[in-house]
Amino acid sequence: MKAAAYLLGLLLLLSQAAGAAPITITVGDNFYSPQTVTIHPGDVVTWQYQGGTNSHPTASDDGAWTTFTINSANVSNSLTFATAGSFPYHCTFHGGPGVGMYGVITVATALGAQPAQLVAAAFSLYPNPTSGLVTLLVDHSQAREYNVVELFNSMGGLVRTFALRPEEVGQEVAISVADLPAGFYYYRLLTNGQVAGVQRLSLVR
Repeated sequence: MKAAAYLLGLLLLLSQAAGAAPITITVGDNFYSPQTVTIHPGDVVTWQYQGGTNSHPTASDDGAWTTFTINSANVSNSLTFATAGSFPYHCTFHGGPGVGMYGVITVATALGAQPAQLVAAAFSLYPNPTSGLVTLLVDHSQAREYNVVELFNSMGGLVRTFALRPEEVGQEVAISVADLPAGFYYYRLLTNGQVAGVQRLSLVR
């Protein structure tokens, strides 16, 4: 019951996403620019090194991601934000939570009954949990809209992408995930670059 409630909440939060928009945060000596950004679920944020002499370990205040370092040797890092909420972060060398070199990413969403219903009905994945093979079924009434399926890991990293052929809509499509580590994943359907639906998938061994 808890898992079902969690999945429903995730679908509601993601139903309003307009697409995977790219957002760039410039990283320089002692600053992130812009310092605060507001995005939508599914958007990708990239921290891009501007130059300078310092290294900037970028840490989530609440452990939302593993600390990554931006410097001349590692000039960029990207994360996909799948759920709504506030994600404060800071440079561990030049700031702290809310002080010095810090930033805040707000993932906003507006809830609406009709889009949520469309997302929930758009496609299904089973069995879930799975141990290596999952079946995707896209609602046939949406045949003209869906064209790409993406698989993200729990950290928001894109691990697989494939095009959904028109004849596969309304049909069961088998997808192997046997080569991936156990854990939680998210499947996302895109139509013309816009998010059409998201499903949570549990991979067990």
